[in-house]
Amino acid sequence: MILHDREIRYGQVHWNLVEPFSYDQVQPGSYDVLLGKEFVYPDMPAGKVIAPEFFLLEPGDFVLGTTLEYVRVPHNMTVFLHGKSSLARRGLIIHTTAGLIDAGFQGNITLELLNVSKKPLLLTPGMRIGQLTFHQMMGTATQPYAGRYQGQLGTTPSRPEKQ
Repeated sequence: MILHDREIRYGQVHWNLVEPFSYDQVQPGSYDVLLGKEFVYPDMPAGKVIAPEFFLLEPGDFVLGTTLEYVRVPHNMTVFLHGKSSLARRGLIIHTTAGLIDAGFQGNITLELLNVSKKPLLLTPGMRIGQLTFHQMMGTATQPYAGRYQGQLGTTPSRPEKQ
C-alpha cells in the first residue's frame, strides 16, 4: 500500500519521516525532495564540489548529489525514490539503479545524477529534484537496514563491502 497525502502528514507527525519537512512538498501520493548543495565526481580523487548557487551538469556527465532532507524509514515501511517528470523530460536521471530505501534506513539520500541530453543541465540547490513514495509493508522488518550507509550525511560515495 502506498501512503497518500493525509497518511504522509500523519506519518510525519508520528515517525518524523523527513527533516526538514514542508507541507508544500506533500503530493497526492508522494513527497517532493530537494537537491542539496554537495556533489561528488566518483571517479576523481578530490571529487567533492560544493555548489551554493548552482551546478552545471554537462551532457553525459555522471555525478553524485544528495537530498537536502534527512529521511527516517520506519521498520514497517520501505521508500522508493523517483525522478520528477519535468526534469526527466529534459534528460536528467536522478538514480540509475538505487531507488529502493530499506526499512530502518536513516540518512540523506545520495542521488546518482546523469545527464542523458545533449545540453548542459542547470541544477540549483533547493530545487525539487525527486519524489519519495512511502510503501506500508504487511508487517515489521525483523532485520531493518543496518548497512554501511546508515546515518549518512550529505553526498556519500561508494563504500565497498568488506571482504
